Amino acid sequence: MSLKFRLILSYLAMLVIPILLSAVASFLVGLIYIGDAGQAFNLPHGPKAFREVFRERQETINEVKINILKQPEKALSKSFWAAEEKKLVNHQTYLVVKKGKDLIYASELMREQKLLEKLPAFGNPEEEGAIKAPDGKRYLLKQVDFYFSDKTPGSIYFITDVENVRKILTRFSITMLVVFLLILVATNGTLTFLVSRSILKPLSQLKQASEQIKNGNLDFTVKNSAKDEIGELFVAFEEMRKRLKESEELKKQYEENRKELIANISHDLKTPITAIKGYVEGIRDGVADSPEKLSRYVDTIYRKILEVDGLIDELFLFSKLDLKKLPFNFEKVNLNRYLSDVAEELEFDLRKKGIELKLHLPCQQVFVWADREKLKRVINNIVDNSVKFMDKENSQVVINVKDEEKRVIIEIADNGRGIPLDAIPKIFERFYRVDSARTGTSGSGLGLSIAAKIIEEHGGEIWANSVLNEGTTISFTLKKLGEGA
Repeated sequence: MSLKFRLILSYLAMLVIPILLSAVASFLVGLIYIGDAGQAFNLPHGPKAFREVFRERQETINEVKINILKQPEKALSKSFWAAEEKKLVNHQTYLVVKKGKDLIYASELMREQKLLEKLPAFGNPEEEGAIKAPDGKRYLLKQVDFYFSDKTPGSIYFITDVENVRKILTRFSITMLVVFLLILVATNGTLTFLVSRSILKPLSQLKQASEQIKNGNLDFTVKNSAKDEIGELFVAFEEMRKRLKESEELKKQYEENRKELIANISHDLKTPITAIKGYVEGIRDGVADSPEKLSRYVDTIYRKILEVDGLIDELFLFSKLDLKKLPFNFEKVNLNRYLSDVAEELEFDLRKKGIELKLHLPCQQVFVWADREKLKRVINNIVDNSVKFMDKENSQVVINVKDEEKRVIIEIADNGRGIPLDAIPKIFERFYRVDSARTGTSGSGLGLSIAAKIIEEHGGEIWANSVLNEGTTISFTLKKLGEGA
Protein backbone atom coordinates (compact mmCIF):
# COMPACT_ATOMS: atom_id res chain seq x y z
CA MET A 1 0.00 0.00 0.00
CA SER A 2 1.48 3.30 -1.06
CA LEU A 3 2.12 6.04 1.47
CA LYS A 4 -0.22 8.39 -0.40
CA PHE A 5 -3.06 5.85 -0.31
CA ARG A 6 -2.36 5.17 3.36
CA LEU A 7 -2.66 8.87 4.18
CA ILE A 8 -5.92 9.07 2.24
CA LEU A 9 -7.31 6.09 4.17
CA SER A 10 -6.17 7.67 7.42
CA TYR A 11 -7.94 10.90 6.51
CA LEU A 12 -11.15 9.03 5.64
CA ALA A 13 -10.90 6.99 8.85
CA MET A 14 -10.56 10.22 10.85
CA LEU A 15 -13.90 11.25 9.37
CA VAL A 16 -15.82 7.97 9.36
CA ILE A 17 -14.72 6.35 12.64
CA PRO A 18 -15.69 9.31 14.89
CA ILE A 19 -19.10 9.45 13.18
CA LEU A 20 -19.72 5.73 13.68
CA LEU A 21 -18.50 5.76 17.28
CA SER A 22 -20.53 8.89 18.00
CA ALA A 23 -23.64 7.18 16.62
CA VAL A 24 -23.09 4.16 18.88
CA ALA A 25 -22.36 6.40 21.86
CA SER A 26 -25.43 8.50 21.08
CA PHE A 27 -27.59 5.39 21.10
CA LEU A 28 -26.17 4.11 24.40
CA VAL A 29 -26.24 7.48 26.14
CA GLY A 30 -29.67 8.12 24.67
CA LEU A 31 -31.00 4.97 26.34
CA ILE A 32 -29.93 6.35 29.71
CA TYR A 33 -31.45 9.77 29.14
CA ILE A 34 -34.63 8.36 27.63
CA GLY A 35 -35.01 6.40 30.86
CA ASP A 36 -34.62 9.62 32.82
CA ALA A 37 -37.21 11.28 30.61
CA GLY A 38 -39.53 8.33 31.12
CA GLN A 39 -39.24 8.75 34.87
CA ALA A 40 -40.09 12.43 34.42
CA PHE A 41 -43.38 11.30 32.88
CA ASN A 42 -43.93 8.74 35.67
CA LEU A 43 -43.47 5.83 33.35
CA PRO A 44 -42.77 2.69 35.41
CA HIS A 45 -41.68 0.62 32.44
CA GLY A 46 -38.43 2.43 31.80
CA PRO A 47 -37.16 3.87 28.51
CA LYS A 48 -39.30 1.66 26.30
CA ALA A 49 -42.46 3.21 27.77
CA PHE A 50 -41.30 6.77 27.08
CA ARG A 51 -42.02 6.58 23.41
CA GLU A 52 -45.53 5.40 24.27
CA VAL A 53 -46.39 8.49 26.27
CA PHE A 54 -47.07 10.69 23.29
CA ARG A 55 -48.98 7.93 21.58
CA GLU A 56 -51.25 7.52 24.63
CA ARG A 57 -51.53 11.30 24.94
CA GLN A 58 -52.54 11.61 21.31
CA GLU A 59 -55.06 8.79 21.64
CA THR A 60 -56.64 10.52 24.63
CA ILE A 61 -56.77 13.82 22.74
CA ASN A 62 -58.40 12.14 19.77
CA GLU A 63 -60.91 10.38 22.01
CA VAL A 64 -61.83 13.65 23.76
CA LYS A 65 -62.07 15.43 20.44
CA ILE A 66 -64.50 12.82 19.06
CA ASN A 67 -66.67 12.88 22.19
CA ILE A 68 -66.85 16.68 22.23
CA LEU A 69 -67.60 16.93 18.53
CA LYS A 70 -70.43 14.40 18.95
CA GLN A 71 -71.76 15.89 22.22
CA PRO A 72 -70.51 19.49 22.57
CA GLU A 73 -72.47 19.94 25.81
CA LYS A 74 -70.12 17.52 27.58
CA ALA A 75 -67.60 20.32 27.49
CA LEU A 76 -69.64 22.08 30.17
CA SER A 77 -69.23 19.15 32.60
CA LYS A 78 -66.35 19.70 35.06
CA SER A 79 -66.63 16.09 36.20
CA PHE A 80 -66.02 14.95 32.62
CA TRP A 81 -62.84 17.00 32.43
CA ALA A 82 -61.69 15.89 35.84
CA ALA A 83 -62.00 12.28 34.73
CA GLU A 84 -60.10 12.96 31.49
CA GLU A 85 -57.39 14.85 33.34
CA LYS A 86 -56.74 11.83 35.55
CA LYS A 87 -55.79 9.93 32.41
CA LEU A 88 -53.31 12.61 31.37
CA VAL A 89 -51.86 13.97 34.59
CA ASN A 90 -49.46 11.05 35.08
CA HIS A 91 -47.96 12.02 31.74
CA GLN A 92 -47.52 15.64 32.81
CA THR A 93 -50.43 16.79 30.61
CA TYR A 94 -53.06 19.25 31.90
CA LEU A 95 -56.40 20.64 30.62
CA VAL A 96 -57.91 24.07 30.02
CA VAL A 97 -61.43 24.46 28.48
CA LYS A 98 -63.02 27.70 27.28
CA LYS A 99 -66.46 28.68 25.95
CA GLY A 100 -65.97 31.85 24.06
CA LYS A 101 -63.97 33.98 26.52
CA ASP A 102 -65.35 32.18 29.61
CA LEU A 103 -63.20 29.65 31.43
CA ILE A 104 -65.09 26.39 31.99
CA TYR A 105 -62.32 24.22 33.36
CA ALA A 106 -58.63 24.65 34.17
CA SER A 107 -56.13 22.49 35.98
CA GLU A 108 -54.86 24.04 39.18
CA LEU A 109 -51.24 23.94 37.95
CA MET A 110 -52.11 26.01 34.89
CA ARG A 111 -53.58 28.69 37.14
CA GLU A 112 -50.41 28.71 39.25
CA GLN A 113 -48.21 29.06 36.21
CA LYS A 114 -50.34 31.96 34.96
CA LEU A 115 -50.59 30.38 31.51
CA LEU A 116 -54.28 31.09 31.01
CA GLU A 117 -53.70 34.56 29.63
CA LYS A 118 -51.05 33.24 27.20
CA LEU A 119 -53.36 30.72 25.57
CA PRO A 120 -54.22 31.47 21.93
CA ALA A 121 -57.75 32.44 20.87
CA PHE A 122 -60.25 30.33 18.98
CA GLY A 123 -59.20 29.46 15.43
CA ASN A 124 -55.58 28.50 16.15
CA PRO A 125 -54.45 25.65 13.84
CA GLU A 126 -54.54 22.25 15.48
CA GLU A 127 -50.79 21.79 15.52
CA GLU A 128 -48.36 21.10 18.32
CA GLY A 129 -46.79 24.31 19.52
CA ALA A 130 -44.61 25.58 22.31
CA ILE A 131 -45.68 27.95 25.02
CA LYS A 132 -43.51 29.59 27.68
CA ALA A 133 -44.68 30.41 31.18
CA PRO A 134 -43.73 33.71 32.87
CA ASP A 135 -41.21 31.83 35.06
CA GLY A 136 -39.48 30.53 31.94
CA LYS A 137 -40.76 26.97 32.00
CA ARG A 138 -41.71 25.49 28.66
CA TYR A 139 -44.86 23.57 27.74
CA LEU A 140 -46.15 21.72 24.72
CA LEU A 141 -49.58 22.95 23.60
CA LYS A 142 -52.23 21.12 21.59
CA GLN A 143 -55.42 23.13 20.87
CA VAL A 144 -58.73 21.63 19.69
CA ASP A 145 -61.45 24.06 18.57
CA PHE A 146 -65.21 23.21 18.36
CA TYR A 147 -68.67 24.83 18.58
CA PHE A 148 -71.20 24.39 21.31
CA SER A 149 -74.84 23.67 20.47
CA ASP A 150 -75.62 27.38 20.62
CA LYS A 151 -72.86 28.03 18.04
CA THR A 152 -70.58 29.55 20.65
CA PRO A 153 -66.92 28.77 19.83
CA GLY A 154 -65.06 26.61 22.29
CA SER A 155 -61.47 25.52 22.73
CA ILE A 156 -59.78 22.66 24.55
CA TYR A 157 -56.09 23.11 25.46
CA PHE A 158 -53.91 20.08 26.20
CA ILE A 159 -50.79 21.44 27.92
CA THR A 160 -47.83 19.09 28.50
CA ASP A 161 -45.00 20.00 30.87
CA VAL A 162 -41.76 19.32 28.92
CA GLU A 163 -39.38 21.30 31.13
CA ASN A 164 -37.80 18.17 32.59
CA VAL A 165 -37.44 16.68 29.12
CA ARG A 166 -35.82 19.91 27.91
CA LYS A 167 -33.33 19.80 30.76
CA ILE A 168 -32.62 16.15 30.04
CA LEU A 169 -32.07 16.91 26.34
CA THR A 170 -29.73 19.74 27.27
CA ARG A 171 -27.68 17.41 29.47
CA PHE A 172 -27.78 14.81 26.69
CA SER A 173 -26.47 17.36 24.17
CA ILE A 174 -23.64 18.45 26.47
CA THR A 175 -22.76 14.83 27.24
CA MET A 176 -22.70 13.92 23.55
CA LEU A 177 -20.56 16.95 22.75
CA VAL A 178 -18.01 15.85 25.36
CA VAL A 179 -18.17 12.23 24.17
CA PHE A 180 -17.74 13.31 20.54
CA LEU A 181 -14.71 15.44 21.40
CA LEU A 182 -13.18 12.54 23.35
CA ILE A 183 -13.85 10.16 20.46
CA LEU A 184 -12.41 12.66 17.98
CA VAL A 185 -9.25 13.20 20.04
CA ALA A 186 -8.80 9.47 20.72
CA THR A 187 -9.42 8.46 17.09
CA ASN A 188 -7.25 11.13 15.52
CA GLY A 189 -4.55 10.62 18.13
CA THR A 190 -4.49 6.85 17.56
CA LEU A 191 -4.52 7.09 13.78
CA THR A 192 -1.92 9.85 13.79
CA PHE A 193 0.29 7.78 16.07
CA LEU A 194 -0.04 4.67 13.89
CA VAL A 195 0.57 6.50 10.62
CA SER A 196 3.41 8.61 11.99
CA ARG A 197 5.04 5.56 13.54
CA SER A 198 4.93 3.79 10.16
CA ILE A 199 6.80 6.80 8.74
CA LEU A 200 9.02 7.94 11.61
CA LYS A 201 10.29 4.48 12.58
CA PRO A 202 11.71 3.75 9.07
CA LEU A 203 13.13 7.27 8.92
CA SER A 204 14.83 6.65 12.25
CA GLN A 205 16.34 3.46 10.79
CA LEU A 206 17.58 5.40 7.80
CA LYS A 207 19.06 8.04 10.09
CA GLN A 208 20.94 5.37 12.05
CA ALA A 209 22.13 3.83 8.78
CA SER A 210 23.31 7.24 7.59
CA GLU A 211 25.23 7.69 10.84
CA GLN A 212 26.94 4.35 10.27
CA ILE A 213 27.90 5.32 6.72
CA LYS A 214 29.15 8.69 8.00
CA ASN A 215 31.32 6.82 10.51
CA GLY A 216 32.72 4.63 7.73
CA ASN A 217 30.80 1.45 8.52
CA LEU A 218 29.32 -0.17 5.40
CA ASP A 219 29.01 -3.72 6.75
CA PHE A 220 25.31 -3.70 7.58
CA THR A 221 22.01 -4.26 5.83
CA VAL A 222 19.00 -1.94 5.62
CA LYS A 223 15.72 -3.84 5.19
CA ASN A 224 12.10 -2.80 5.09
CA SER A 225 9.30 -5.01 3.77
CA ALA A 226 6.85 -2.15 3.16
CA LYS A 227 5.46 -1.96 -0.37
CA ASP A 228 5.28 1.83 -0.48
CA GLU A 229 7.43 4.88 -1.14
CA ILE A 230 9.36 4.29 2.10
CA GLY A 231 10.06 0.70 1.04
CA GLU A 232 11.33 2.03 -2.30
CA LEU A 233 13.49 4.51 -0.39
CA PHE A 234 14.96 1.64 1.63
CA VAL A 235 15.70 -0.29 -1.56
CA ALA A 236 17.43 2.75 -3.05
CA PHE A 237 19.34 3.36 0.20
CA GLU A 238 20.47 -0.27 0.34
CA GLU A 239 21.55 -0.10 -3.30
CA MET A 240 23.50 3.07 -2.50
CA ARG A 241 25.15 1.34 0.47
CA LYS A 242 26.11 -1.64 -1.69
CA ARG A 243 27.59 0.62 -4.33
CA LEU A 244 29.48 2.62 -1.73
CA LYS A 245 30.82 -0.63 -0.32
CA GLU A 246 31.77 -1.82 -3.78
CA SER A 247 33.43 1.52 -4.43
CA GLU A 248 35.29 1.28 -1.14
CA GLU A 249 36.38 -2.26 -1.91
CA LEU A 250 37.39 -1.18 -5.41
CA LYS A 251 39.35 1.68 -3.89
CA LYS A 252 41.13 -0.73 -1.55
CA GLN A 253 41.76 -3.11 -4.44
CA TYR A 254 43.05 -0.23 -6.53
CA GLU A 255 45.35 0.75 -3.70
CA GLU A 256 46.60 -2.83 -3.44
CA ASN A 257 47.07 -2.91 -7.20
CA ARG A 258 48.94 0.38 -7.05
CA LYS A 259 51.24 -0.98 -4.37
CA GLU A 260 51.69 -4.16 -6.37
CA LEU A 261 52.37 -2.12 -9.50
CA ILE A 262 54.98 -0.03 -7.69
CA ALA A 263 56.58 -3.20 -6.40
CA ASN A 264 56.53 -4.82 -9.84
CA ILE A 265 57.78 -1.71 -11.60
CA SER A 266 60.45 -1.22 -8.97
CA HIS A 267 61.58 -4.80 -9.49
CA ASP A 268 61.39 -4.63 -13.28
CA LEU A 269 63.21 -1.29 -13.36
CA LYS A 270 65.80 -2.33 -10.83
CA THR A 271 66.85 -5.41 -12.81
CA PRO A 272 67.89 -3.63 -16.02
CA ILE A 273 69.20 -0.60 -14.15
CA THR A 274 71.34 -2.86 -11.97
CA ALA A 275 72.66 -4.53 -15.11
CA ILE A 276 73.33 -1.16 -16.73
CA LYS A 277 75.10 -0.01 -13.57
CA GLY A 278 77.27 -3.13 -13.53
CA TYR A 279 78.27 -2.84 -17.16
CA VAL A 280 79.00 0.90 -16.80
CA GLU A 281 81.17 0.18 -13.74
CA GLY A 282 82.93 -2.53 -15.75
CA ILE A 283 83.68 -0.06 -18.51
CA ARG A 284 84.80 2.58 -16.02
CA ASP A 285 87.06 0.12 -14.16
CA GLY A 286 88.65 -1.06 -17.41
CA VAL A 287 87.15 -4.54 -17.33
CA ALA A 288 86.13 -4.11 -20.99
CA ASP A 289 89.79 -4.06 -22.06
CA SER A 290 89.17 -5.05 -25.64
CA PRO A 291 87.10 -3.52 -28.42
CA GLU A 292 84.98 -6.69 -28.67
CA LYS A 293 84.17 -6.76 -24.97
CA LEU A 294 83.47 -3.04 -24.94
CA SER A 295 81.10 -3.41 -27.88
CA ARG A 296 79.28 -6.26 -26.09
CA TYR A 297 78.95 -4.17 -22.94
CA VAL A 298 77.55 -1.21 -24.88
CA ASP A 299 75.05 -3.44 -26.74
CA THR A 300 73.82 -4.92 -23.48
CA ILE A 301 73.43 -1.48 -21.93
CA TYR A 302 71.45 -0.36 -24.98
CA ARG A 303 69.11 -3.37 -24.79
CA LYS A 304 68.47 -2.74 -21.12
CA ILE A 305 67.73 0.91 -21.80
CA LEU A 306 65.23 -0.13 -24.49
CA GLU A 307 63.61 -2.47 -21.98
CA VAL A 308 63.21 0.34 -19.45
CA ASP A 309 61.94 2.68 -22.14
CA GLY A 310 59.35 0.15 -23.27
CA LEU A 311 58.15 -0.34 -19.70
CA ILE A 312 57.71 3.41 -19.23
CA ASP A 313 55.86 3.69 -22.54
CA GLU A 314 53.52 0.92 -21.49
CA LEU A 315 52.70 2.64 -18.20
CA PHE A 316 52.11 5.96 -19.93
CA LEU A 317 49.86 4.36 -22.55
CA PHE A 318 47.77 2.54 -19.96
CA SER A 319 47.33 5.73 -17.91
CA LYS A 320 46.05 7.66 -20.94
CA LEU A 321 43.71 4.79 -21.86
CA ASP A 322 42.42 4.54 -18.32
CA LEU A 323 41.71 8.28 -18.23
CA LYS A 324 40.24 8.15 -21.76
CA LYS A 325 42.64 10.84 -22.92
CA LEU A 326 44.21 8.85 -25.74
CA PRO A 327 42.88 9.94 -29.17
CA PHE A 328 41.79 7.27 -31.65
CA ASN A 329 42.01 7.64 -35.41
CA PHE A 330 39.33 5.33 -36.78
CA GLU A 331 39.30 4.59 -40.49
CA LYS A 332 38.19 2.02 -43.01
CA VAL A 333 40.63 -0.91 -42.83
CA ASN A 334 40.91 -3.87 -45.19
CA LEU A 335 41.44 -6.49 -42.50
CA ASN A 336 42.92 -9.12 -44.85
CA ARG A 337 45.66 -6.83 -46.12
CA TYR A 338 46.21 -5.26 -42.72
CA LEU A 339 46.72 -8.59 -40.92
CA SER A 340 48.95 -9.83 -43.74
CA ASP A 341 51.25 -6.83 -43.24
CA VAL A 342 51.24 -7.20 -39.44
CA ALA A 343 51.94 -10.95 -39.68
CA GLU A 344 54.84 -10.29 -42.03
CA GLU A 345 56.47 -8.00 -39.45
CA LEU A 346 55.79 -10.42 -36.59
CA GLU A 347 57.10 -13.41 -38.50
CA PHE A 348 60.51 -11.80 -38.91
CA ASP A 349 60.96 -11.42 -35.12
CA LEU A 350 59.32 -14.74 -34.20
CA ARG A 351 61.51 -16.73 -36.60
CA LYS A 352 64.56 -15.51 -34.69
CA LYS A 353 63.08 -17.03 -31.53
CA GLY A 354 62.24 -20.30 -33.22
CA ILE A 355 58.49 -19.69 -33.22
CA GLU A 356 56.35 -20.42 -36.26
CA LEU A 357 53.56 -17.97 -37.18
CA LYS A 358 50.49 -19.04 -39.12
CA LEU A 359 47.75 -16.76 -40.50
CA HIS A 360 44.30 -17.93 -41.64
CA LEU A 361 42.19 -15.31 -43.40
CA PRO A 362 38.64 -15.51 -44.80
CA CYS A 363 38.26 -15.93 -48.55
CA GLN A 364 36.41 -12.68 -49.09
CA GLN A 365 37.76 -9.25 -48.24
CA VAL A 366 36.63 -7.98 -44.82
CA PHE A 367 36.49 -4.29 -43.91
CA VAL A 368 36.34 -2.92 -40.38
CA TRP A 369 36.48 0.45 -38.61
CA ALA A 370 39.69 0.52 -36.62
CA ASP A 371 42.68 2.53 -35.49
CA ARG A 372 45.60 0.87 -37.26
CA GLU A 373 48.26 1.74 -34.69
CA LYS A 374 46.14 0.82 -31.67
CA LEU A 375 45.00 -2.45 -33.25
CA LYS A 376 48.61 -3.33 -34.00
CA ARG A 377 49.41 -2.70 -30.32
CA VAL A 378 46.67 -5.18 -29.33
CA ILE A 379 48.07 -7.91 -31.60
CA ASN A 380 51.66 -7.26 -30.52
CA ASN A 381 50.76 -7.35 -26.81
CA ILE A 382 48.90 -10.64 -27.20
CA VAL A 383 51.70 -12.20 -29.25
CA ASP A 384 54.36 -10.90 -26.81
CA ASN A 385 52.40 -12.44 -23.95
CA SER A 386 52.30 -15.76 -25.81
CA VAL A 387 56.03 -15.67 -26.56
CA LYS A 388 56.92 -15.13 -22.88
CA PHE A 389 55.33 -18.42 -21.90
CA MET A 390 56.43 -20.64 -24.75
CA ASP A 391 57.94 -23.89 -23.44
CA LYS A 392 57.62 -26.23 -26.43
CA GLU A 393 60.31 -27.14 -28.96
CA ASN A 394 57.91 -26.67 -31.87
CA SER A 395 56.46 -23.39 -30.68
CA GLN A 396 53.89 -21.70 -32.85
CA VAL A 397 51.40 -18.81 -32.89
CA VAL A 398 48.28 -19.03 -35.03
CA ILE A 399 46.15 -16.01 -36.06
CA ASN A 400 42.72 -17.07 -37.24
CA VAL A 401 39.99 -14.73 -38.57
CA LYS A 402 36.28 -15.69 -38.45
CA ASP A 403 33.90 -13.62 -40.55
CA GLU A 404 30.41 -13.33 -39.05
CA GLU A 405 27.35 -11.32 -40.15
CA LYS A 406 27.96 -8.18 -38.07
CA ARG A 407 31.40 -8.68 -36.61
CA VAL A 408 34.80 -10.27 -37.09
CA ILE A 409 36.43 -12.56 -34.52
CA ILE A 410 40.24 -12.58 -34.45
CA GLU A 411 41.79 -15.50 -32.54
CA ILE A 412 45.46 -15.57 -31.54
CA ALA A 413 46.39 -19.03 -30.28
CA ASP A 414 49.68 -20.47 -28.98
CA ASN A 415 50.85 -23.86 -27.76
CA GLY A 416 52.60 -22.54 -24.67
CA ARG A 417 52.28 -23.56 -21.03
CA GLY A 418 48.68 -22.22 -20.67
CA ILE A 419 46.97 -20.30 -17.88
CA PRO A 420 45.41 -21.74 -14.69
CA LEU A 421 41.62 -21.89 -14.90
CA ASP A 422 41.05 -19.62 -11.89
CA ALA A 423 43.37 -16.98 -13.36
CA ILE A 424 41.70 -16.70 -16.79
CA PRO A 425 38.97 -14.19 -15.69
CA LYS A 426 41.66 -11.93 -14.17
CA ILE A 427 44.29 -11.70 -16.89
CA PHE A 428 42.68 -8.58 -18.41
CA GLU A 429 42.53 -6.77 -15.07
CA ARG A 430 44.83 -3.85 -14.53
CA PHE A 431 48.19 -4.74 -12.95
CA TYR A 432 47.31 -8.45 -12.72
CA ARG A 433 50.13 -10.92 -13.15
CA VAL A 434 49.96 -14.69 -13.09
CA ASP A 435 52.83 -15.00 -10.63
CA SER A 436 53.09 -18.76 -10.76
CA ALA A 437 53.59 -18.60 -14.51
CA ARG A 438 55.85 -15.55 -14.64
CA THR A 439 59.08 -16.91 -13.20
CA GLY A 440 61.92 -15.56 -15.20
CA THR A 441 59.82 -13.09 -17.23
CA SER A 442 59.72 -9.33 -17.19
CA GLY A 443 57.03 -6.73 -17.77
CA SER A 444 54.47 -4.70 -15.89
CA GLY A 445 51.52 -7.03 -16.36
CA LEU A 446 49.74 -4.30 -18.32
CA GLY A 447 49.96 -5.76 -21.82
CA LEU A 448 46.61 -7.55 -21.85
CA SER A 449 44.95 -4.75 -19.87
CA ILE A 450 46.02 -2.29 -22.56
CA ALA A 451 44.70 -4.65 -25.24
CA ALA A 452 41.35 -4.91 -23.44
CA LYS A 453 41.08 -1.11 -23.15
CA ILE A 454 41.79 -0.62 -26.87
CA ILE A 455 39.26 -3.27 -27.92
CA GLU A 456 36.71 -1.69 -25.61
CA GLU A 457 37.24 1.66 -27.39
CA HIS A 458 36.64 -0.16 -30.69
CA GLY A 459 33.27 -1.37 -29.37
CA GLY A 460 34.39 -4.99 -29.30
CA GLU A 461 34.89 -7.75 -26.75
CA ILE A 462 37.95 -9.71 -25.66
CA TRP A 463 38.22 -13.03 -23.85
CA ALA A 464 40.55 -15.96 -23.30
CA ASN A 465 40.44 -19.77 -23.32
CA SER A 466 43.32 -21.83 -22.03
CA VAL A 467 44.33 -25.37 -21.16
CA LEU A 468 47.36 -25.94 -18.95
CA ASN A 469 50.38 -27.36 -20.81
CA GLU A 470 48.49 -27.18 -24.11
CA GLY A 471 48.17 -23.49 -24.88
CA THR A 472 46.10 -20.32 -24.76
CA THR A 473 43.73 -18.66 -27.23
CA ILE A 474 42.89 -14.98 -26.85
CA SER A 475 40.01 -13.76 -29.00
CA PHE A 476 38.62 -10.30 -29.69
CA THR A 477 35.92 -8.86 -31.94
CA LEU A 478 35.70 -5.90 -34.26
CA LYS A 479 32.59 -4.40 -35.86
CA LYS A 480 32.39 -4.83 -39.58
CA LEU A 481 32.15 -1.75 -41.75
CA GLY A 482 28.70 -0.16 -41.55
CA GLU A 483 27.90 -1.43 -38.01
CA GLY A 484 27.83 1.59 -35.73
CA ALA A 485 30.09 3.59 -38.05
